[in-house]
Amino acid sequence: MSFSLRGEAGQLTGVEQGLSAAAHIPASQLMSAYYANELLLRLLPKGDPHPRLYTAYAELVAMLAAPHANPAGALRIFEKRLLDELGYGLNLRTETSTGRPVEAQHSYRYRVDSGPELVNGVAEGSLVFCGSSLLALATETLDDARSVADARRLLRAALEQILDGRELRTRQVALAMRALGRDAGAG
Repeated sequence: MSFSLRGEAGQLTGVEQGLSAAAHIPASQLMSAYYANELLLRLLPKGDPHPRLYTAYAELVAMLAAPHANPAGALRIFEKRLLDELGYGLNLRTETSTGRPVEAQHSYRYRVDSGPELVNGVAEGSLVFCGSSLLALATETLDDARSVADARRLLRAALEQILDGRELRTRQVALAMRALGRDAGAG
């Protein structure tokens, strides 16, 4: 799309077809697309170009439209790339206090503002992750359910910090839809 801008109001001057997959996203994946759009609208400054993020978004839309894709993993990778592009990228490869590489077999407590810290002893808490999950997110290879679930918890915490208490409407809509589905099924 191209537009000219005067003050707050812009005028559309041209449109090219680019995301043809968007028209073919199955209904089961529309909430994921809605969520990605809301993140972009909430977190990006108006008129600020982010070409790498546009590419990441195009890849997400294509994954959501693909019949046998991993939409949850694709959404997590998009969130990671969004954080990177906004300057809030997560340290996923090195321990914060020692600078040693994260090891797949160890557990780490993640501090959103600094990164992973090796856990000695019992590994409990909402932001404790196995090293393999951190490394999977770092390499964008979320191929198993555990790494996807861990990435979701970590990225949600990071996004909540950036959103600074502003609630995403997507979550409210999804909860309302689930409640409607339960009510309809009970009748």
